[in-house]
This record gives sequence, structure tokens and C-alpha cells, in this order.
Amino acid sequence: MVGTVIVPPTPFLVTKLGEGAAVTLRGYLRLDPGAARQPGRLPFLVRFAPGVSRDAGLAAVANDIKGLPGPYVNAAERPANVISLAAIAGLPVALSGLLALMAAATLAHTLASSTRRRRRDLAILKSLGFARWQLRQAVAWQATTIAGIALLVGLPAGVAGGRWAWRYLATQLGVLPEPAIPLTAIVIAIPAALVVANLIAAAPGQAAARTPPAAALRTE
Repeated sequence: MVGTVIVPPTPFLVTKLGEGAAVTLRGYLRLDPGAARQPGRLPFLVRFAPGVSRDAGLAAVANDIKGLPGPYVNAAERPANVISLAAIAGLPVALSGLLALMAAATLAHTLASSTRRRRRDLAILKSLGFARWQLRQAVAWQATTIAGIALLVGLPAGVAGGRWAWRYLATQLGVLPEPAIPLTAIVIAIPAALVVANLIAAAPGQAAARTPPAAALRTE
């Protein structure tokens, strides 16, 4: 064993994806010397040159092996496991969208509850000379801080958890566990999350700015 390769299912699905081994022609003939006298038993993987259509390539290969004992051409096909994964390829995106909506709703509820609970503090700040825009900015900074902490914890944990989950799944399927980290999406997600957080903070910030100091401090 000198490495790891993906061995596609042999014709008639004799083996499953990830099972079997790949050897050179010389190594195969050492294992089965009689195969040299029966060309039809030697399997080959063929990749067409750029610009050659699939149908024309298959026709040329079939014409080249015409007359040999027992050969046939098996066109490329996706294993059932790969087809099943492709069918649910959009599920992680939908799940991510749902989690993002839940996070946005949680942030909105947190800011609204915090603004109601801190009406007295906001009224004191307003009495000390805070302008409306400063109160809105205070709520916006609270939202930015919450979103920043969530990104600081969630992004590394999500990347690590995703890599582990894919490696586990790929091992079960018998494919190479090579997780890809979408750096572009991560870089875009950071400012996008901060912008959304500030947009969500707009309504609670406006409510904080309208807080009447007299009504909140009348029992003082």
C-alpha cells in the first residue's frame, strides 16, 4: 500500500465505491500473468482530450477495440452514494439560512428586551446630555459586540465541526476526506453579519432614543 486512491465501481457494480485497489499494468500482469493473453480482461480508464465530445470519444474507443475478445465500453457513471449526496446538496445551504434567521431573531429579541430593561439607564444618560443619535449608537454598539463575539466563537467552531463531520462522512462513504474551507464566503460573512446586526439594532435604537426621561425617572 503506497497511497490512497478512489477506485470507481467496476462494471456490474462488483465492488462498491471506495473498495478495491489500483495497480499499474505491470503490477497487474505480475498478479495475473494470463491476462496478457486476454486483452478483454484488462480494464482501462480513458480521459478524452480537450475538445473531444463524449459521444465521439466513446465511438472512437469502441471502434479501436472492435474485434478483440470480450471487450466493451462502460461509460462514466456516478455511484449511487454520490448521486444521493448530490440530491441533498442544497440542504446545508437551507439549514444555514434557517440558522441565520434564528440568530437574527434572537439578536432582535435580545436588543428589544435589553432596551426595555434599561429604560432607567437610558433616561439617566439622556438627562446627562446624551443626544438621540448617541443612544441609537449605544444600542448599535451593543449589537455589534454581540455579533462580533458570535463570529469570534462560531466561525472557528463551525469550520472545525464541519471538517470533522465531513471527514467522518467521507470515511463512511469510502471517498477522499478533503474538506474545502470557503474562505471567500467566510470573509464576506463577517462584514455582512455586522451590517445585519446594525440594521436589526435600528428599531431598538430608535425606541431607546424616544425614551422620555421624566416618565422613567419619576419615582426617583
